[in-house]
Amino acid sequence: MMVLSVGLPGMFTDWGERVISALIERVHGPATTMLANALEDIAEAIVVSDMEHLVVGVRQPNARLRKALLASAKPMIVFLEDPTRSALHLVANHGYSVPAAVRTVSGCCVTLMDFRRMENALIMSPGRDSGDLEAGIRKIATHLGMSLSEVEFSDLLGEFTTVDMARARDLTFAGLNEREQAMLSETLGTYAEAFDGRELGKLIWPRELFGISDAPTEAATRDIDIAGRARCLVFGPYMQLFPGNWKARVVLGFSVETVGTRFMIDVATDAPISHTTITPDAAGVYEVIVDFALSESDRPIEVRIFNERPAFEGHIALGFVSLTPAPVLQAATIEQYLQERTQPAL
Repeated sequence: MMVLSVGLPGMFTDWGERVISALIERVHGPATTMLANALEDIAEAIVVSDMEHLVVGVRQPNARLRKALLASAKPMIVFLEDPTRSALHLVANHGYSVPAAVRTVSGCCVTLMDFRRMENALIMSPGRDSGDLEAGIRKIATHLGMSLSEVEFSDLLGEFTTVDMARARDLTFAGLNEREQAMLSETLGTYAEAFDGRELGKLIWPRELFGISDAPTEAATRDIDIAGRARCLVFGPYMQLFPGNWKARVVLGFSVETVGTRFMIDVATDAPISHTTITPDAAGVYEVIVDFALSESDRPIEVRIFNERPAFEGHIALGFVSLTPAPVLQAATIEQYLQERTQPAL
């Protein structure tokens, strides 16, 4: 027997997979739990493992595995861990930095959205299912078609306590500074709203997620000196997005010395997708629009800023990048979009 568990990394998902394993053990015999994000990983485990029963935990499936899972009629469990708490779990329990946790969880959220409406999937969330331990375990058992006697169920229930589920809700921002807390909320909050059934809104990529090309290990949280050759100045954040049309708003500050210098802002994966340019005519803060389209979600997105000619002096500063789903561009609106690209921010 093989049971598929799809979910964000976190304590609630870990709890759910322990419940699944315990149920299989009582009904069918010992089970092995494994993590797999590629179809090849599952195939190898089935061939190599001498275990008859598997719990396959999927966190960020690649395109091939995602396609196979979405086409499968096998019952699966989807654990909608709160994205912010998932990131806190990675920071507190696995030593991730906040930017690394944000990148990981954001990528998992993108691939997880497809599984929310599958008819063969049981959706579990800590907000709804962590208050009643017995009911939560019974839901999982029923969905997997596993029948236990009341004695067997009572024995299984004794292995778990409400503390197990409550801990999934009790992670806090303790130890994080205000900017780190804001980064988690700004970047991951939109996914939490989408998990609740709302339309996907604006995504925010704060400047802490970007790097300075002249100092690659340093976040782009300071003014960046453009003196020197023409080059890439800012890069990042290597985040995944849903396929479709997008509008990126890049907020940039320019010093007076940059007036008349042309800058290029592009969006790329392993190759450039779209770009635009801006030549500031005064010092200040500008909002630059880049429209682009994605055909797949597996390749991380990069937003880069270049100065297109050598400079003696001048500084730029990245504010943030926001992204919103965009409609397909119609011929009548293209000119309007182009006019909006380099309008100064209000």
